[in-house]
Amino acid sequence: MNDFSDPMSVEEMSRVLKHLPEPDSLEVILSNFHLFSVEEQAKTLFPNLKLSPLGYQSLSGRIESPKKSIILELYETSGMDLSKEDSRFISFKMAEWYHKNHGAGINLDSYRLIVNCYDEVPVYIKNMIEELRNTNVKYEVIQSSTR
Repeated sequence: MNDFSDPMSVEEMSRVLKHLPEPDSLEVILSNFHLFSVEEQAKTLFPNLKLSPLGYQSLSGRIESPKKSIILELYETSGMDLSKEDSRFISFKMAEWYHKNHGAGINLDSYRLIVNCYDEVPVYIKNMIEELRNTNVKYEVIQSSTR
């Protein structure tokens, strides 16, 4: 297994997302949020973002109608200046693409990309891997047969 010690840069994340379809699921971490009225607090930071908290007293959530542009925006703003008066921020946790929708199951977080394929690796995955070969992006393609 690869060493996942360094997160991807914004440029590397952008290169990964360039090849992928829109995600099926997007989870975020809510930093410095009060446990009550999480959705309302999130709207003050990202007015167009629809957030569903992941359970009571959870400081993570799922974005409704996830988009690659949202992932990149969250990734670019993760770890913003915490010295300002309102130190709440939303950061990218992980995104998923389901096999049934895209021909491959894909899990992406700040440190790595894992692709699970049955039989043939989709062309868009092959193109992405080709572009990522000479980068520091950690990835793994797991191919298994359904037979």
